[in-house]
Amino acid sequence: MARLTGLAGLLFLALVLAATWPVEVWTTLQSRPEQPVGEITPDNRVAQSFQARLSGLSAVELHLATYRRVNDVTLLWRLHRDRPDGPLVAAGQIAGRTVQDNAPYRLTFPPQPDSTDRVYYLVLESPDGRPGQALTAWASRHDYFPRGRLYLNGVPAAGDLMLALGYRTPPLAILPTLLDRLAAGRPGLWGQPALYAALLAGYALALGLLVAALLAWSQDGRSAPPSRAEKTDVD
Repeated sequence: MARLTGLAGLLFLALVLAATWPVEVWTTLQSRPEQPVGEITPDNRVAQSFQARLSGLSAVELHLATYRRVNDVTLLWRLHRDRPDGPLVAAGQIAGRTVQDNAPYRLTFPPQPDSTDRVYYLVLESPDGRPGQALTAWASRHDYFPRGRLYLNGVPAAGDLMLALGYRTPPLAILPTLLDRLAAGRPGLWGQPALYAALLAGYALALGLLVAALLAWSQDGRSAPPSRAEKTDVD
């Protein structure tokens, strides 16, 4: 019995760790490389707003291009929260010589625990960029994701940057968003996130009972006394 209790405790601990240990999750906002935003120079500053979907935002991936040349320039990036001049979340710089043409480039920063549904602004600028010696970024021709806007020199422009967002967040933090997506657009009871939460809880309970029953059956099988036929005659 003590061994069974210990196994059940280990199983419970494993489930808790699996539900609370941060994992990396990626969501793609826009993946259409339809047009470049133009050479990024002091006269062409690029910004893109977007809304994070989960907590733990920790990376933004965009697609840069070099115009099939080596650009000896520096690309500066900044990430602001709530508004273009809002609190600075992260900043960095990219050496133009290290950028591969038409390839993704990942910007990383400490996870933001309160990023769910927050709006962020990614700003790209190059103080030493000039015509014929500058980087660019790929974008779409039309707006494809909500709460997002492309800006060129502070003026709204058509399209959106190619963007993917990375999160470091525990699975439990993703659960409410997952339940909302399962219920979205469904009629009646099927449109209630609580229904899917109840189904998930029932599944977890059933799985736990099954594992407990298997452990109990295994323990009983090892501890059962030998049958009469198996006893040795000592007379």
